[in-house]
Amino acid sequence: MMIGPELILEQQIKLNQRQLLSMKLLALPMQNLHEFIQEKIVENPLLELDDSFSKEKNSYSDERFWEQIPDRSRSFESVLLQELRMHISSTRLYEAAKLIVCSLDTRGFFFGDLAKLGEIGGFSPDEMKRALAVVRACEPFGVGASSVQESLLIQLPHQTNVPEGTEMIIKKYFSEFLHSKWDVIERKSGLSFKKVKAVRDFIKKMSPYPAHQFMDNVQYIHPEVEIISLEKGKLGIRFLEELPSLIYRSDLYELYNNTEDKEIRSFLLKHKKNYLILQEALVYRRMSIMKVIQYILQVQKHFFLQYGDIKPLLQKDISLATGLSASTVSRVCHERYVLFKGKIYAVQDFFRSSLCMWGEKERACIR
Repeated sequence: MMIGPELILEQQIKLNQRQLLSMKLLALPMQNLHEFIQEKIVENPLLELDDSFSKEKNSYSDERFWEQIPDRSRSFESVLLQELRMHISSTRLYEAAKLIVCSLDTRGFFFGDLAKLGEIGGFSPDEMKRALAVVRACEPFGVGASSVQESLLIQLPHQTNVPEGTEMIIKKYFSEFLHSKWDVIERKSGLSFKKVKAVRDFIKKMSPYPAHQFMDNVQYIHPEVEIISLEKGKLGIRFLEELPSLIYRSDLYELYNNTEDKEIRSFLLKHKKNYLILQEALVYRRMSIMKVIQYILQVQKHFFLQYGDIKPLLQKDISLATGLSASTVSRVCHERYVLFKGKIYAVQDFFRSSLCMWGEKERACIR
């Protein structure tokens, strides 16, 4: 039986759609992937999120979605103290505020025990509360907060053109915001998706850390996979955040597909195909990440179990061993991070050229 050119062309188009979407999803970090899926749900009437998906399934804490590697300039404290001198006439209140400023972490947050800190300096709890209020009134706004959420709430009154529902979302649905659960926020808040999106875009332009402008080379890192030690010297992998399950509304498809309206049937068929392609791309993304990390564990087992040296390994080695294309392996490794025993590593850290492993004697031979 001969295959007509129309069928071949259709198969090529489908293949290209799958390939393009698979490559796109591989390049997306998890947080952006949540947003992408939410947008597809809005576009596709046959798609829904599984309501049984909950935060408990994701044990990676909210605050660590904002994990960073900071290097704050020493000028941060001096700038704050200079501003305090302009706002405080009382020497005693200034000294109490100075204690708080010197206790801020690298992000500009205050996590200390206010009462105990006051005891050390000889200040009453009321004096320390007044001092903290003065510190929080300083710029950059958000300084002295105890969390990202509180920092954003402190900043909010000083912002202009704040979208409707911003304060409510930060106060009530901040966890859902961090996990990109726009549909949950939309349902619980009563805001439209358009308004939720406006709030999302607005908050993303705010600085989560008040000391951000005083940091050099700040990077926000979201490890996607954790490497865990198992029994008998074995290593395992777990995803730090699971994607919510997609529900295909077959009941809607069957209900409207019986119509004689060709336009409606074509519309339904298109969205059914889009759902299938999306599901395949998501499965391919997860499978590709698993294969690459598993092969890295196999080669670099000595490093993970005994903190030995990194062995020679190239991306093309993984491609040959796993059957994944070179472009797929490259996308898996690019700007993707893993967590191991509380430390974050870039996947690229586990690659070495055999040439880099040579000693000085061997290098001299090729000079």
